[in-house]
Amino acid sequence: MFKSLYLFGAFSPIKDGHFELELPYCKTDSFLLFLEKYSEINPTELKIMLLDNGAFHKSNDLVIPHNIVLLFITPYSPELNLSKKIW
Repeated sequence: MFKSLYLFGAFSPIKDGHFELELPYCKTDSFLLFLEKYSEINPTELKIMLLDNGAFHKSNDLVIPHNIVLLFITPYSPELNLSKKIW
């Protein structure tokens, strides 16, 4: 049987830091868990995340932690997503 997982990650181009979380699904609940866990690291630090326009990134069910701000790149512009060079 084939098993897979999804890697959710964030990195800082300024501080050379990173955070990854392996999860079994790529959906809103998984992204929300990732945001919650990421917000717990240095909770007084404001984290600005640059994201593509994946449906689970923009779900109405998301509750964004107080120390995270989501910014979205222009649709259909993967060259603007710096994480593509890391993954």
